[in-house]
Amino acid sequence: MPILVSFFYNFIEKMLGKILFGKKLLPLFSTARELVKNLKVCFLSLSFAVLGQLRGAAIFLVWRAITLAFSLLGDFFYLSIDKKIL
Repeated sequence: MPILVSFFYNFIEKMLGKILFGKKLLPLFSTARELVKNLKVCFLSLSFAVLGQLRGAAIFLVWRAITLAFSLLGDFFYLSIDKKIL
């Protein structure tokens, strides 16, 4: 895929940029290339942030399951003892 994108940019810069428009649009295509690179970086950072949040949510859910298990165990012991009023 990166080879195809590179070929696409080179084609536009060399063929269309020089033949039709001269060198006036070359900075525009260069900024388009930088924009695509920045979008890739933004997508990667966003995906890392989402994965980090999902990992934090998973840790929280595991912690809640552990506390729930200990609470149920405590309830079982509490209900199993004799409760006589002195």
